[in-house]
Amino acid sequence: MSWFDRHPEDLAEQSEPAEALAALRVLDELTPAQIAAIDVYLSHWVLVVLLRPQDREGILEVQQLCGLARVLSGSAVDTDAFRIRWKAFSDLLEGKRNALQVNATEAPFKLLHEEAILQLASEGCPQSTVVTRLKLSAGRVSQLLGTLEAQGKIVRQRKGKESWVSLPTGAQSPEKPAPTESHYGSALRTMFSPQARKAA
Repeated sequence: MSWFDRHPEDLAEQSEPAEALAALRVLDELTPAQIAAIDVYLSHWVLVVLLRPQDREGILEVQQLCGLARVLSGSAVDTDAFRIRWKAFSDLLEGKRNALQVNATEAPFKLLHEEAILQLASEGCPQSTVVTRLKLSAGRVSQLLGTLEAQGKIVRQRKGKESWVSLPTGAQSPEKPAPTESHYGSALRTMFSPQARKAA
């Protein structure tokens, strides 16, 4: 089954940018249906990585995806609106990437998703629950948990067929931050809404 055989919204929710890059790299040109699907995908993932605090790797992957999609969309006039939007996406990501580089020496690096994982670990849960809650691939979650385990911040124990995640004995549970959304985040959601895509 081709990567594009799924519904565009399912692609956005279930597929990581690395998978999208792999799918596009084997193509010579995008069909109109594929262009529409990748537009939905990019609108979702640009917003996701912009709102993440320190996802340099994710920003770079989505930037590469924007550039590759522009190349594969061809030069037809009816694809101009998509190419212009994808270039704007790439410019936004470049601004965020530059800001992260400037701030890199001002604050210690914190693993992406660390707070969410530690919160789940404080309650004790199967590794599959972390995958579901964070909406990441099982492989990506395994890498994150491996790093945190090596740092002594979590422990993993086998219980039956499941691997359970918890905090080390004596570790304090992290405080759960109050849910907030900045004005910047709200503006981005408006910009990347389905209505905005239809108007392009």
